[in-house]
Amino acid sequence: RGEHGARLSEVGSLVLMILLNFTRGGIANPFQDIFSGFGEMSASSGGVIVAPDGGVAVGFDGMYASIASTLVDDRAVLFLYSLIYSNHKFLNYVLSKSEPDVLLVPLLRLLHTSQHWQPNHKYMLLIVLLILSHDALYCANINTLTVTNVQSWFRDRTLGSISLGSLLVVILIRTIHTNLRMQDAFLNSNCLAILMNLAPHLSNMHPYAASRLVSLFELLSRRLLALSPPDGVENGWEGAAA
Repeated sequence: RGEHGARLSEVGSLVLMILLNFTRGGIANPFQDIFSGFGEMSASSGGVIVAPDGGVAVGFDGMYASIASTLVDDRAVLFLYSLIYSNHKFLNYVLSKSEPDVLLVPLLRLLHTSQHWQPNHKYMLLIVLLILSHDALYCANINTLTVTNVQSWFRDRTLGSISLGSLLVVILIRTIHTNLRMQDAFLNSNCLAILMNLAPHLSNMHPYAASRLVSLFELLSRRLLALSPPDGVENGWEGAAA
């Protein structure tokens, strides 16, 4: 039953993505309208509520927990991306959660292990993180919370207890280093944009996160110097002798 239910859920999410992204000329997509407009129903209610005016309400708590527990592949990321990009009510719900690690740790684990993914799938994952990092309170909050259960999937270095903010820094910088060989400017630009949003709120950084940040600065500085023209040379022409 469990395997059959998981397969049915997977097919259902794929069908939903097809319905949400189907367009025909200038005709509005009613599925997009519902998906972007549904709100949260009371915790005592169950299932899905459809109001007489056509409005839809669902249980955000259950949806949030379900998404966090199924973030294992690009299909789940596509659903999450579509949801927080189009439905601002759910995005605000996610940003207001007092335990952001429930969703953020699975996202970071997925980014850490997504090296075999196609670039466009990584883009979705990074854009989800970028959307979350736009909120200053969210960025401040993740720097006050620590996690200790990441060693099962992060084996580059023994981290022990680390704040969510420091863990995000470590994973982003690892992603940048991995993709420098690929010369994927868009991917690395998104990583740097997330770091920039996070920077004003970093505090009590883990020593490993701080060292990786310094090593990234040194690497980018060396590359900038390598691309800069030598002294006395500008636009390919040697400066005139004094």
